[in-house]
Amino acid sequence: MKTRPRKTIEPVTFSPTEKSISPPEKKIKVEKYSTIEKLKNGVDGYKIKVRVIRLWRGSTKDGEEFKNFNTVLINQKGQRIHAFVPTKCAEEFQYQLHLGRVFSINHFDVQLYKQSDNYRMLRNPTQLVFSNDTKIQELVDDGVTIPLDDVVGIIKDYGNIRDLRNKHGKDQKQAKFIITDGNLNINVTFWDKFGENFDKQMKTPLDQPVIIIISGCKVGKWNGQIDISNNNATRIYLNYKHHSVTKLRKFCDKETKIENPCLVCENCNRFVPYPQKKFRIHVVAEDKSGQMQVVLGDREVRTIIGRRPSVLADEIFSVQGIPKCLLAIVDKEYSLVIQIKEINIVKSFKFYWATNICTGFVSLPVIPTDGASSSQAQTSQATASTDNAQEISYVNLSSSLQH
Repeated sequence: MKTRPRKTIEPVTFSPTEKSISPPEKKIKVEKYSTIEKLKNGVDGYKIKVRVIRLWRGSTKDGEEFKNFNTVLINQKGQRIHAFVPTKCAEEFQYQLHLGRVFSINHFDVQLYKQSDNYRMLRNPTQLVFSNDTKIQELVDDGVTIPLDDVVGIIKDYGNIRDLRNKHGKDQKQAKFIITDGNLNINVTFWDKFGENFDKQMKTPLDQPVIIIISGCKVGKWNGQIDISNNNATRIYLNYKHHSVTKLRKFCDKETKIENPCLVCENCNRFVPYPQKKFRIHVVAEDKSGQMQVVLGDREVRTIIGRRPSVLADEIFSVQGIPKCLLAIVDKEYSLVIQIKEINIVKSFKFYWATNICTGFVSLPVIPTDGASSSQAQTSQATASTDNAQEISYVNLSSSLQH
């Protein structure tokens, strides 16, 4: 039998309260970023982590783009701010900043907007101004959330892009239509090249109804009504795969039919226990040349009386006769746009649908033409149209849109 000598092992004392010797821990550097809401004017040294959600350049009236450009940034909390990149550093930063990517940015100036700054992308009192000292570093996209704050609606009443002349005597192109969510109708006007690009998209095969998302739009008022138009930061998406588009596509604006136990939509083949109430009024419009019968839809009636049908419904059924607010439109002066359909031409149908209306007579410059031209409503930048209004007796049935 083989044996080996036993190795002597010395005992080691152990105390649980005694600190053991271990190698020093490596400290991981955690970047600290300032939130957009805490950025103050005149304070430098801020560092922010943001995603670029808008990039655009301004342009002259002749369409020539500036070298400087603008961007809108958003952080993880959904806070947004406008940043201006001046000409002196625009050439360098235009290759560093990319739409949709995440960046760490520091060494920038925080400045208050001036009273002369009429056009602001956001409501913030401050903006960022970059310089040659500004440092931009792209980061790994870790899922910084970008909330959608855009306009979505079903496109209504779009025909073709139109030519007009503005108050400065400059020719412009205008793509004008209406969007709706089933409750409200909003005017939309796209101008010049942007309008031409929109018109081309509308001429392609699209599922009906066409639903549009307008991102970064300019919201204003014209003739007391809200009007949406484009600017250099605007983007549009037709029939985009988004939950808001899917929801709108289920919307139906067809008239219901009275059945038991409740109203029925024949188009959708389903019961509608709580339908939306809408106006439809038949009126006789006249000028010095004659008369015509016009149907005013919900939007047109609400425009001139300033009340919703849901509010007026109880009054209609509780009083004898027509409510005073409806009678008040009699013998008043209005300018309206009517739509002439195939049935008006082929079947000599004498009722015409109004698609727009405003109080008072609209004065348009008379321009000699070989034939009758269609007239168009005006919004936003344009103040005069090249088309002339027509008297009722001279309505041209070959046109699809007339005053």
